[in-house]
Amino acid sequence: MPDVVVIGSGHNALISACYLARAGLEVTVLERDTVPGGAVSTVERFNGYLMDRGSGAHVMIRHTGIVEELDLARHGLEYQDMDPWGFAPFWTTDGEQVALTFSVDLDRTCASIEAVCGTQDAEAYQHFATDWAARNELVFEAFSGAPTPARIARSLWGLGRRTGLGGVELSRQFLTSGDALLDAHFADERLKTALAWLGAQSGPPMHEPATADLVGWTSLMHQRPPGHPKGGSGMLTTALIGRLRADGGDIRLGDGATQVLAANGRITGVRTESGDVITSAVVVAGCHVLTTMELLGKDAPTALTDRVRRLVRTGNGIGMAVRLGTTDLPRYPAAAADGSSYRAMQLITTSRQALRDAYADYLVGRPATRPPVVAMTFSAFDDTIAPPGRHNITVWGQWHPY
Repeated sequence: MPDVVVIGSGHNALISACYLARAGLEVTVLERDTVPGGAVSTVERFNGYLMDRGSGAHVMIRHTGIVEELDLARHGLEYQDMDPWGFAPFWTTDGEQVALTFSVDLDRTCASIEAVCGTQDAEAYQHFATDWAARNELVFEAFSGAPTPARIARSLWGLGRRTGLGGVELSRQFLTSGDALLDAHFADERLKTALAWLGAQSGPPMHEPATADLVGWTSLMHQRPPGHPKGGSGMLTTALIGRLRADGGDIRLGDGATQVLAANGRITGVRTESGDVITSAVVVAGCHVLTTMELLGKDAPTALTDRVRRLVRTGNGIGMAVRLGTTDLPRYPAAAADGSSYRAMQLITTSRQALRDAYADYLVGRPATRPPVVAMTFSAFDDTIAPPGRHNITVWGQWHPY
């Protein structure tokens, strides 16, 4: 019998499985889908077009050290840097298009800001990016190990020392809205719009409380950009499964868990869709917390089940992706002549008011009338995901009700 059963094969579940297998434990992963990886998977939707089923730009994982610790390059993972990582075009009143370009190189980014928004905002961004990147290095450090109260307290104490701010002011800055943070630092609405739309990719709109750091943490992309796995997002999943198997782990596809078994207050195993019972004293739930409660059934702690069902919601109108097979790339008059703009997340919206309007549409249960979008054109630099002479484009719209 395995030492550990992991339910689900999303990348977080697979990372857990890999570390457990690396530690010498026998690990079995159960996945109800026939394609592993959940949202981090790639399938052939049209002939010759490899389409991501979820995320395409990998951001957080590149700042964790996980890719290096698990040596995923040895198992086929090749990240292509998205540098520049942000491209935000705007039309002027004269009918010309200008664009803000966010690169790993902070000075180059500031030069782009200065050309569109002026010297004051460029200098403000230099300070903002340096300050908030340093803050978020400590936040990442706090959660790079077990999030014990002592560990978090040490990191947050270091945050206060680094910023020179008292606890009340530091808390106020982190708990304010992203829009308020942007208003406090910048003058040009176009810069504020680009950063607000970028921050909103984490989910909430930037006018909500406690969203300031959803803008602030993006400063870390001046240290390391998002990456696109060559061959599609699912190559991360492929590499994780390769690492898992190299360490003796196993994954079952098309045979998901239907029940977590328990006796006398202790976990005893998992029953699968095929009716198989896998005995194990440890089960890691890599699925949604509500699904976990359902799998536990009557063996779930009553108080926890009630709390989860009251407080946790499934689906937050996070968005809708349209996958396109095309004969050409989008045409932006302000795009860089060397084609580098197509490496970036293309942040297409007109104003922060347009973002608020889109969210308001979601709140009343309808798709945005004029949706802001993020376009990603990975085939501009990855020739493995589309037929020769064709392009594979993702258009992502936030806050779609479902």
